Amino acid sequence: KLELCIGNECEIHKFPRSLFVKYPYDQYMAKLMLNQEGPGSYVYTISSRTGKILQVATVPYGRESWGVPIYFKHNNNHWIIYGSGGERKNGHIIAQDLVTAKVKWVIPTNKKGVLSSPLLYYGSNQTPYVVANTMDGSIFKINALTGDIIWEQSVGSEFETYSSVAI
Repeated sequence: KLELCIGNECEIHKFPRSLFVKYPYDQYMAKLMLNQEGPGSYVYTISSRTGKILQVATVPYGRESWGVPIYFKHNNNHWIIYGSGGERKNGHIIAQDLVTAKVKWVIPTNKKGVLSSPLLYYGSNQTPYVVANTMDGSIFKINALTGDIIWEQSVGSEFETYSSVAI
């Protein structure tokens, strides 16, 4: 039994002795840390025309981000919305100003993160909405400008989802 910790969060894992006998150090360390989350990440905005890095935004709360951010422009403000967290770590649905990297709003997830990319669409009233799902099966509809949750639903805590949403 080994206790694996990230920060103050620890979990007990059982590994067979053969793991340490049959594999070299770098291979068994990779197996031990298989689902451990890294130290955090950045969202880069890169010009598709020039390849120049336009902006680097730190993902809040030291979490990783797996999905592709969505971009939209509203009233001359440039926004990105994306998810953070992991398969075993909670995360957030995050909206940031693309120019300043200032966080506009954040919705925390319960147990697991947001791995797939959110989806943006405009309702009949021309309000932008985001639909996003979490690894632990929750699905959200959110006002993209305010971060207000319109509704939240779950497919069940016994399920996990990597899938992207569709309208």
